[in-house]
Amino acid sequence: MLARNIFFLLFSIILVGCSRGEYWEHTTVPGLVLGVIETKNPCGQFVLGCYDRKTGYIWIKQSMETQLRQCVISHEYHHAAGFNHPKFTESGYSTDCGDGTTV
Repeated sequence: MLARNIFFLLFSIILVGCSRGEYWEHTTVPGLVLGVIETKNPCGQFVLGCYDRKTGYIWIKQSMETQLRQCVISHEYHHAAGFNHPKFTESGYSTDCGDGTTV
């Protein structure tokens, strides 16, 4: 029993040590958001959404279900507020809504 508990403790420590840290990092000054536009390929990419700092618009993929749509908009507003996720750039992760929840 003690050996099993020690194993799980060590395993947990290893997992935490391998993590990449916090998802959001404050990396730039906040920008304005002038509106949200739905399109086939936001910012010309295969992503669910993006914040275009030059134009002030949030671009999101059209035809998303309501909960995911709201999450992506919240995520992009977090980018507009000056936050980024430089350690989590690969696709395939859950969408972090910017408020501690994921979809």
